[in-house]
Amino acid sequence: MNSILKNRYARLNHFGNYFTMKLLEEQILSIKSLLIVTLRIQLQILYSFRNDSLRTISKKYGLG
Repeated sequence: MNSILKNRYARLNHFGNYFTMKLLEEQILSIKSLLIVTLRIQLQILYSFRNDSLRTISKKYGLG
């Protein structure tokens, strides 16, 4: 009887670890996606500032 309970506990523990790892993988993917989106937004902001700077310089010196 005791060995049966140990086997069941070991199986439950294995499945618990498996589901924990799956949840962790999903969280890591979500974090990676969020970081990618954040980086894209930051790049768009920097690019828009760069374009504004180029427009200002070209207007200031009569290049555009």
